[in-house]
Amino acid sequence: MRVKGLSAYLTLHLAYFVFSLAVLSMKFASTFPFGSVPFLKYYLLSIAFMVIYAFFWQKVLSVYPLTRAYSWKALVFLWVFLYSIVLFREPLTWKNILGAVLIVSGLIMVNDHE
Repeated sequence: MRVKGLSAYLTLHLAYFVFSLAVLSMKFASTFPFGSVPFLKYYLLSIAFMVIYAFFWQKVLSVYPLTRAYSWKALVFLWVFLYSIVLFREPLTWKNILGAVLIVSGLIMVNDHE
């Protein structure tokens, strides 16, 4: 059995945080005309984040089984939700809050037995 400590747990969450930054960069890229310099800058930044994420993901898979590690990917939706509110000034609705609660409760249910 593989040992899972705090460092493995933090690596898992850091991997998904970096992935959320890639999504954020893509969102910023979409606000500029296709092929413009700012578009390319954010698009390349997104690719760089995906490369960093790939390294973290390989480390995570050396500790956690794929099904367990992938279940935590739902956290990316929470990060993107927070980015939408803070950076893009999108409205906070009860549906968004309900969705976040459902995501967190699903994560707890899936990962509770460990």
